[in-house]
Amino acid sequence: MKKIMSILLVLMMVLSFAPMALAEDEETVEPVLVSEETEDETEVEVEAMSTLTGAEMRLLQLERAIERNMVRGNAVIEEAGDADTSELEGIMAELEALNAEVQAVDPAAEDAVQQFVDLKADAIGLSKQFRDGARESLGPGKSAQVKEKIKNKENARVKELAGKINQKKQMFNSERVQAMFEKLGIENEELVGQIKEGEAALKQAQDQIRDRIKEMTPEEKKEAFSGLKEAGVKRAVAAKVKMDKIKAKSLDREQERLQNRLEKIERNAGEGKSSEALRNYINNRLRVNEAAQERTQERLETANNIKANEKNSDEEADTDEGTDDTGSEGAGSDSGTGAGQGGSS
Repeated sequence: MKKIMSILLVLMMVLSFAPMALAEDEETVEPVLVSEETEDETEVEVEAMSTLTGAEMRLLQLERAIERNMVRGNAVIEEAGDADTSELEGIMAELEALNAEVQAVDPAAEDAVQQFVDLKADAIGLSKQFRDGARESLGPGKSAQVKEKIKNKENARVKELAGKINQKKQMFNSERVQAMFEKLGIENEELVGQIKEGEAALKQAQDQIRDRIKEMTPEEKKEAFSGLKEAGVKRAVAAKVKMDKIKAKSLDREQERLQNRLEKIERNAGEGKSSEALRNYINNRLRVNEAAQERTQERLETANNIKANEKNSDEEADTDEGTDDTGSEGAGSDSGTGAGQGGSS
C-alpha cells in the first residue's frame, strides 16, 4: 500500500509539472499555426493562463508564432517570381493586423483567455489559408523548394520575443515549483530563485520532491496526494469551464473581429494597383467568410434539432415503457417498481 501511494504521489507530481514541461518546449506553440490542433491542446494552454505570468507567456508565444509565419510568408512571396501572389499578400496584411491585436491584449484582463483562444484560432486559419494558397500559386514543385529555402528564416523581432518568452517560462516554472514545495512542506528558496533566473533545471526540483516523498509517513503522503489531486482537478475544471464559455458565441465574435480587422486594413491601403488588389481580397474574404458562417450555423441548428428529437423520442419511449409496466400486472408491487424505473430512466 505504501508503495502504491508513493507511485501515485509521484504520478501526481509529474502531472502537476506537465504545464511546466510544456513551458520548456520551444516548439509547443510554433506548429499550431500550420496544422490542425485539438481542443484538448488549447485547454492545456488555457490552464497555464490561470496566472498572470502564464497569460503573458502564452500571448508572447502566440505573437512569436505569428511573427515567424509573417517572416516566412513574405519570403515565400519574394520567391514567387511571376506567380500571382495577390491573395497571399492579402493574407499577410491580415496576419499583420492580427499580430497588432495580439500585442494589444492585456494579459491581466478578465477576457484575456477568450481573446487568446479567438486570436489563436484566427492565426491558425490564416496560416493554413496561406499554405494552401502558396501551393496553388507556386505549384507543388516550386512550393516545396521555397519551403525548404525559408524554413529557418527569422528576424530580429522573432529573436527578441524568444528571449522574452524564455524569461516568462523561467518565472512561470519557478512559481509552479514554489507552489509544489509549499504543498509538500519543502523550503528551498535558493533553488526556486535559481529556476527563475534560469540557473537551475526543473529536474533538480523534481529530484528534491521525490526525496521528500520518500521521507513522508503514509498519512503525509495521503494528505499530499489529496491536495495535489484537488489542485489539479480545480485547474482542469476551470480551464474546461472557460473553454465552454468561449465556444458559446464564437461565431458572432469571429465575424465581428474579421469585419473590424479588414476595415482597418482597407483604411490603410492607400491607392494604386496593389491597393486595388488588396480591396478585392478584402471583399472576397468577407463574402467567403459570411457564407462559411451561414453553413456552420446551419450545421449547428441541424445538430441541435437532431439532439432535441432524440431527447423527445427517449422521453416518449420511457413514458410508453412505464405505461406497459403499470398495466402488465395490475396493482402488484413488482409492477409499481417497474413503472417507477421506467419513468426515471
